[in-house]
Amino acid sequence: MGDRSTFTDEEWEQLQWAVMMAGSHVSGSDYPGFWDSMKEAAAGSRFLTMLRDDDNALVAALARDQGRKKPHDVKNREDLGGEPALAHIRAGAALVEAKAPEDLADFRDMLAALATAVAEGVDGTSEKEAEAVERVRVAAGAPTAEA
Repeated sequence: MGDRSTFTDEEWEQLQWAVMMAGSHVSGSDYPGFWDSMKEAAAGSRFLTMLRDDDNALVAALARDQGRKKPHDVKNREDLGGEPALAHIRAGAALVEAKAPEDLADFRDMLAALATAVAEGVDGTSEKEAEAVERVRVAAGAPTAEA
């Protein structure tokens, strides 16, 4: 089972971005306004707080180690709702697959569940948010909602 020590500092940063982008992609897909964006961020934060003691050491470590800094290639809300965010998610999943394959399913599930928690953070899930959750699932390599 992987944990923080399994990854270099650069790799760990990539995993952090993957987690952060899973929630941010959903929020960026359908900008509901400043206060609702804050509520969505809080929903993601609450979700990660619940995972800090997860049985999977990698998931727990990532949940404890969020919010450090912004990715340099994500410059605006359109990037969050677009390809730059999904690229971070794909890179994170590929990294876990390469270095801690036994943790891949839990990592994918974490990203998909985080995206869902953010989507549900304010008055249910909009159509755009549901589509964004599905894009996160696909980028992470998780089974699709219909599967």
